[in-house]
Amino acid sequence: MRVGAPTDRLDLARSYDPAVKRALLIAVGLALASTLVVAPAPSYDPWAWLLWGREIAGGTLSTAEGPAFKPLPVAVCALLSPLGDAAPWLWVALVRCAAAIGAVLAFELARDLARGSRLAGVLAAAGVLL
Repeated sequence: MRVGAPTDRLDLARSYDPAVKRALLIAVGLALASTLVVAPAPSYDPWAWLLWGREIAGGTLSTAEGPAFKPLPVAVCALLSPLGDAAPWLWVALVRCAAAIGAVLAFELARDLARGSRLAGVLAAAGVLL
């Protein structure tokens, strides 16, 4: 293949800097470790989403009680519903991992936009986590 020729598939694993991969792995590890330190208990809205996800998986749905219906979290909770009592713990772990990954991505984006400024990256990551 000649240099610069388009490839048939996109190889995302090669497109990221090893430091970003390492940061993402550390972020996910810390998010999962946080479930050992802080009890993984969903708040009011996620409990309703878990209930609605279980109802959808069972073929019914009643949104008469609970907060505003949000389709994406309910769809994710429907996928978690076969896991039974582990679903709330997995929801919390998933959300914490997503927040950690969001902070890493915000750091990278702000650093790139600020021409390599680590301070900009730290401020962006802190803004996402707050």
